[in-house]
Amino acid sequence: ESLISLLVRERRLAKACQFIFSEKVDKRLFVDVVAHHCLAHNQFHELQKVILDFDPSLRRVQEYLNSVKDFLRDRRALDLLYSYEVFTKNYVNAGFLAKQLLPQ
Repeated sequence: ESLISLLVRERRLAKACQFIFSEKVDKRLFVDVVAHHCLAHNQFHELQKVILDFDPSLRRVQEYLNSVKDFLRDRRALDLLYSYEVFTKNYVNAGFLAKQLLPQ
């Protein structure tokens, strides 16, 4: 955990994610360190680029993406969750979220 935290703090997000995905580190650690950091520092779009660079098909990182979506849903960060639903081509859920994001 400390290596991943250090890499993230030192703005080496790509290196941290590459380590996590390659070594199949627990997805909870990915959320606790990477997702929390990205939410706090407005870096979720950068995280999407890092993920695409590692796995353009998104198949190998799917379990991590699902954990990120759960994290964003729990945090009620619906705008970011919408972005991740579109990013993962889950257009049905993105449509439901878009409806929730519209002013009443």
